[in-house]
This record gives sequence, C-alpha cells and structure tokens, in this order.
Amino acid sequence: MGRKQFVLNLSIMNVRLFLPLLIISVISCLVVSGQKSYHVTIKSNNGIKFSQFKIYVDDGRSQKLIEVKDTQSLKVTVTGTFYSKYAMVKLTCPKPGILVDYFENRFFVKEKPAEIILKKEKEGQSPLGNYSLINAFDFKTEKDKMAEYSAKEESHRSSFVLQHDKEINDGSDSAVQNEYFKLSDLVLKKDFDYVLKNGDSYYAFVYFRRNLVNLLPPDSMLQVFNKTFPAKFKNSEEGKTLQKYWAGKIAVKLNNMPPNFSAQDINGTKVSLYSFRNKKFVLLTFWATWCGPCITEMPQIKALHDKYLQRLEIISVAYPSNYNSYLKAVKVNGMNWVNIYGNAMLINDYGGQSGIPRIYLIDKTGKIIYDKSTEENGDKDLRSLYTKLNDLILQKK
Repeated sequence: MGRKQFVLNLSIMNVRLFLPLLIISVISCLVVSGQKSYHVTIKSNNGIKFSQFKIYVDDGRSQKLIEVKDTQSLKVTVTGTFYSKYAMVKLTCPKPGILVDYFENRFFVKEKPAEIILKKEKEGQSPLGNYSLINAFDFKTEKDKMAEYSAKEESHRSSFVLQHDKEINDGSDSAVQNEYFKLSDLVLKKDFDYVLKNGDSYYAFVYFRRNLVNLLPPDSMLQVFNKTFPAKFKNSEEGKTLQKYWAGKIAVKLNNMPPNFSAQDINGTKVSLYSFRNKKFVLLTFWATWCGPCITEMPQIKALHDKYLQRLEIISVAYPSNYNSYLKAVKVNGMNWVNIYGNAMLINDYGGQSGIPRIYLIDKTGKIIYDKSTEENGDKDLRSLYTKLNDLILQKK
C-alpha cells in the first residue's frame, strides 16, 4: 500500500491534473474545532537511521516535511499542533536499487503522547511494515482491504518498474514511460472505484483527499464527493475544506473574480486582496524554493516590480519548505514586495495541488485578466504578461 502514492502522483501528472512530486498537498484533514497538540516519538528498532527516512505530518491544514536534525539517530520526537480528529504521520523510505518507487506507511495520533516503534522487517517486507504502536492508529484492516482490491493492477505496475526502472526515471524511452503511465492509471482507477464503493470507510476518505481530489474536473469531483461520502465526512472540517478547494478551482480563471483573502505576510502585516481594488493592479504568484521554474522566472517578476512600482502590487505566496531557506531565497532574489509563507487556506483557495509556478494578473476591478497556465507554452518567459501589463499601464487603466 505504501508504495502507491508516487505512482498515483505520476499518473495524475501524466494527465496534467496534479502538481509533480510535491512534498506537500495542501488539503485539510478531519473534523475539530480549535487547535490541539501532538507529541510523537518514532523509534527505529530495525537499525535504519533517519537519514534514510522522510517524515511528514498532516496537521489538518497542510502536510509538511519534518526536518530531522540528527539524521544518524534511531529515535526522533515530533511535536506540533493539529486541527483535525487525528494528526497523520507519514513515513517514507526508498526501495533499494529502485529510483521511481518507495515504501510508505501512514499512522494517526491524537493528543496523547504516542510512539511508533519500527521493528526488524520480515523477509520481503517493507521496513515500515513491522511495527508496534502506543496511542497511535494504523487502520490496518481498511488499508489491507484497499490494497487487496487493487493488488492485481499494483502487481503488474510493480513488475514493470523492476524491469524498466532506469528508463522510467530518466525518460529515455517514451514507449516505456507511456506503458508505465498506463499501468499507473489502472491502479489509480481501481483505487478510485474502491473509494466509491466504500464511502463510510475513514481510511478511504483520507486516501481520497490525499490522492484523488484532482482525478476529475472540480465540478465533477464535487458531485462524486456529495454522492459518495456520508454527512459525518462532508460536514467535517476536512469535508468543508475540500468543497472550498474545488469551489476555488472553479472560480480562479480568466474574467472571474478570484477569492478574497486576508493573511499576514512574513513581516506580520495584514494583507487583503480587496484592499487594492480601484488602486493598483495585483500580480499574484504561487511558488516554492524547491520549484526550479519558479526561481528561474523570479528576475522577470523582479523587473516588473521595479518598472511598475507605483501601479503594480506583487503578492508572492510560497508553499511550505525549509523556512530558513525560504527567507534566504526571498533575500537573494530581491523580493522586496508582499511575501506570504505557507498559508494553507489561501493556497487551497487558489488551486491547492495545481502545478507551480502559477501567476495571475488581477485588474483594478478585481477581475483576473491573465492566467499564466492558459498562455501558449505556459508563457515561460512572461512576455505575454509583460505585453499585457505594459499596454494597460500605457492606457492608464
């Protein structure tokens, strides 16, 4: 079960519905009012050091990669806050000799101090597959049922990976890649079918929100969501966030009024999109330090800022990463405009898992008049944006 997410991400990427290989997916988790605290100790009694693991925590608003300072340790404690019924801890580690696949497992904790104790794996088993839990939950029965449902398709995909791992990874053989995507799509569709038949399953609901929310257009996903899941999920914090996410994706397009937001920038200043109406054009960008194309186009955005300083407000919203690296990138790239970091709700409202970089130009009436993703070749050099903005400035609109 743990190895599917990478496959699913690639599969969705193939049909251009997913953000390629993100360390986060900004979708909220389950129900709760108010903030709670989690305290999880992970022990590696199988001898694998944490330099070989990645740890993610979904706090109910976003999934974040946890930095482990002592990567040679066999024990790590993770603390923080969450807003859902459970905080979800995801562990991943690479498969020996395999480039495009990895082992994965997910665990769920509440407010009581919890422990995840990884034990020596049995022959042929994932190093994340043998464990004991204290005040933590694995929903193993539901996981196993879902894995069994798509076992045939997963077996075909895994066998193909073993034979063609290198070609899949480096993209050197398009026929191999296309076959891989085809096999991955079959796994994805099988998982989706399982979810549709098991809407009362908590794990199916969690899996749906982590892997399947972009499988269909947002209006279709809303219909599927409403037909599949009971009120306890639809009316939960997570369910409401999913609905808001799809509604945002429907709204954020050319000639529409995008969702308003009010958020704090990295200096603690409150920023509201509506506050710029009838005053300035707004260039709203979404990026991350780990997004190469985002960094590449930063000089062009900087040039726009400097040229149209009096007429244009730039608001850059960053996906979560290493915060110190983020602050360094802001400084190095001369981003002396409004910067917002890791605001999950804002990111959700503007497409969540959609690919980055994303850039929208919003006119003084508050309407989207440019969307980078709709431009020819994705407007890689931002020439279309330059032309549109320059024409508008010259017209003094």
